[in-house]
Amino acid sequence: MEEWVEVTARTVDEAVTAGLKELGLDSPESAEIEVLQQPQRGFLGFGGQDAHLAAAGGLRLGRDGRHFLAEKSIHEGGLARS
Repeated sequence: MEEWVEVTARTVDEAVTAGLKELGLDSPESAEIEVLQQPQRGFLGFGGQDAHLAAAGGLRLGRDGRHFLAEKSIHEGGLARS
């Protein structure tokens, strides 16, 4: 199951950066990002709304996925742990 986080920031870029940091990821390509609300400017600086997004990511392997990678590593001459 993927871990989802929700982040609010002044801009979408700032929210993406914060979401990636919270998930411990380095790049947006390694995450699934859904913009829930685009930022909106207020009138004379009042009543604006920040960007709001949800992000998930990272490699989550179940037992079968770990077994597959372990077998592949053994066949390629590497050490593996299950």
